[in-house]
Amino acid sequence: MTEARRPRVAFVTGEYPPQVGGVGDHVALLRETLEQMGVTTWVITGTPPGLEVDHPRTSRMMRRWGFTRMTALMRRLQEIKPNVVHLQYQSGAFGLSAAANLIPRFIRTRRVAAKTVTTLHDLRTPYVFPKAGMLRRFLVRRTAKDSDGVIFVSPEDARELMKQDLPIGEVSQLDSTMASVIPVGPTILPVGAGDDREALRAELGLPRKAFVVGHIGFRQRNKGMRVLGDALRQTQQLQGDVALALIGSGEPAADGRRHDRGERTDNIGRWQVVESGWLDPDGMSRWLQCCDLCVLPFADGLSLRRSTFMSAIAHGLPVVTTRPEQSFAGVESGENVILVPPGDAASLSYAITQFAGSPKMREDYGERARQLGERFSWEANARSTLALYHAVTDVD
Repeated sequence: MTEARRPRVAFVTGEYPPQVGGVGDHVALLRETLEQMGVTTWVITGTPPGLEVDHPRTSRMMRRWGFTRMTALMRRLQEIKPNVVHLQYQSGAFGLSAAANLIPRFIRTRRVAAKTVTTLHDLRTPYVFPKAGMLRRFLVRRTAKDSDGVIFVSPEDARELMKQDLPIGEVSQLDSTMASVIPVGPTILPVGAGDDREALRAELGLPRKAFVVGHIGFRQRNKGMRVLGDALRQTQQLQGDVALALIGSGEPAADGRRHDRGERTDNIGRWQVVESGWLDPDGMSRWLQCCDLCVLPFADGLSLRRSTFMSAIAHGLPVVTTRPEQSFAGVESGENVILVPPGDAASLSYAITQFAGSPKMREDYGERARQLGERFSWEANARSTLALYHAVTDVD
């Protein structure tokens, strides 16, 4: 592929490292992988505190995302001259501004010579004014309709917005829009932590020889912390030391997502609870490598937008999580993951007990989880994203 034929992609995102947030991590990792494949990328994002070193093609120019800043955004895109503008849509990351929903339309009407691809990280609506529910939902549909290509990170979002089931990783034609379901990749990548896991556990404050259950992320209501606590209270008969590692737990920073102090894991008997506090991805990887099992009891079931699940399987951890609304190709309960009904503490407790009593079961499920993780790697994500870029442009 010659230099002239390589795609030139401008990401527009409401958050980007060093800001804390899953969308920002997603963009940074996708960008890195695409550039390794020969794609030239820019990022246009908000203005964080001062940085000493930054990527030379990162424009931190958006002090806010209101309508008054759209002219400056379009002017910057005209200067960059990308083939593709890739909008990373999550309303909270844009401060719930409705202007973000209209970026694809602005690109069409302001003579930006680029195709627009929008990744819908969720279908959360912007704020317009009180009691404007229908208008807010219309704006999300408008974002998709005005885009040349749309990426859904979960099949259920595609079904809700497009009223169709789309195959994962394939490009589909929907009226005038090309669409694809491309699940998120792991935002915590495995790092070398040495072979002495007991020494690493001691360094992190975890019991050396315990059976360690890991939970990743904030203690939000939809993360199922209460049912996890109930399940662990039902496992007091387990032999030996047992510990619960709360990895990366802390106060959520994104708009609209707040820490629920009622979702606690207190008073769970013999289980020693160890909290990591906030960590960077490399630090979280070291904690994950100390775990025997990862438990993710999402209140609304597993979704392929869950980067915590992707991170766990990327580390080769056996995972117990909750049954999704629809099945996903490749994710098979009893094969590479254990799925239990949401809110069912008894089933969750039984699964934890089975893994606690069988190192062989942990090894087998961990290896099959690692193989599943290869399907959702950043390389796979980037290849599927490039296929959609190719479908909406004539650039390879």
